[in-house]
Amino acid sequence: MYGQYKEDLEAYAKAEARRLKALQKLRKKEETIRKKELKTYRSASQRRIAGYFTAFWQHTFAKLGEDWVFLAVLGILTSLISFGMDYAIAICLRTRIWLYRDLARHPVLQYMAWIAFPLTLILFSSGFVHIIAPQAIDASQQNNPAH
Repeated sequence: MYGQYKEDLEAYAKAEARRLKALQKLRKKEETIRKKELKTYRSASQRRIAGYFTAFWQHTFAKLGEDWVFLAVLGILTSLISFGMDYAIAICLRTRIWLYRDLARHPVLQYMAWIAFPLTLILFSSGFVHIIAPQAIDASQQNNPAH
C-alpha cells in the first residue's frame, strides 16, 4: 500500500510541475506580447525615459525590496514636514511676541495683535476645510442635534 501512494504522489507532483512550468511560459509570452503592444502607444522619447527609469529601479530599489524603501521615504517626508511645521510655528510665535512687545504703549493694539495671529489661522483653516472638504463640515453639523 505504501509504495502505491508514493508512486501516485510522485506522478501527481511531476504532472503538476509540468503544468506550472507550461503556465509560466504562457504568462511570459503574454507579457512580451503586452509589452510590444504598449510600445506602439509610446513615443521614442517616452520609451527611452521609461527604459532609464526601469534600469535605475532594477539596479537599486528592486534588489533591496520595495516595501522598506517606501516606508523609509514616508518616514523621511513625515519628519521633514514635522520639522517645517515646528519651524513655522516658532517663527509665528516669535513674530507674535515681537509685535506684542512693540505695542507696549497701546493696550488695545496689544490685545488686537495678540489675538490677530490665532484668529487669522483659525479663519484660514476653516476656509481651507470649507473649500477642500466641505463634507467634513456637513458631518459635524449632522451630529449636532440642535440643527
